Amino acid sequence: MNKKLIWGFGSLGLLIFFLILALAWMHGQIRGLDYQLQQNQKAIQELRDETFRLTNRLNDLIQIGHELRSMPLWDVPLRATLAIDQIIIDESHQHRNIELTAGLIASVIRIESAGGHRSISKADCYGLMQLLPTTAIPILTKMGFNVAYGDDIKELLFVPTVNVLCGIHELVRLRTLHLGQGIDSWHVTLMAYLYGPGVPGLAYSQKIIFQRETMRERGIT
Repeated sequence: MNKKLIWGFGSLGLLIFFLILALAWMHGQIRGLDYQLQQNQKAIQELRDETFRLTNRLNDLIQIGHELRSMPLWDVPLRATLAIDQIIIDESHQHRNIELTAGLIASVIRIESAGGHRSISKADCYGLMQLLPTTAIPILTKMGFNVAYGDDIKELLFVPTVNVLCGIHELVRLRTLHLGQGIDSWHVTLMAYLYGPGVPGLAYSQKIIFQRETMRERGIT
């Protein structure tokens, strides 16, 4: 009888042992499934965030593209126009810390040239953002172009994408310079863009700021 009890208790203990092992295995499997579920949920959320970002970018590109094409003198080929759309969106996002917006860049283009990529001013400023060669040459050099003061770069400044990149870089340079001097005013930066530092041009900057606000009302930030 004692042997039977011992055998019975032994069998029961063995059964409990295997049951505990099974429960531990099941618990591990459940934890693994829970972890996998969390990872899947994280991946789904990241996919949603990326979709949202891409949707917003597409909307931004559509809006800025529509704004550029609506300019009175816009004569830029479609392929270059699409490239300009991307440049404006990318540069405005990259420099949002200094409050450079796509609407502001487009406003400068509208006020400066009305979209005429071969526009020439009385002061010999060229292209969409009306750049002086002396202003553009150091920027072009940093961009990798083999140019120097005294070179005739007019045709280069008539290239829409090159002109817009140069203009944006000049706006960023001036804005950064003024912020470093404690001057947080786009009016001052835009006056410097038009006339050079220290020369008044409030009416000009007011036109661009007003144009930017108009674009904001149409959803272009």
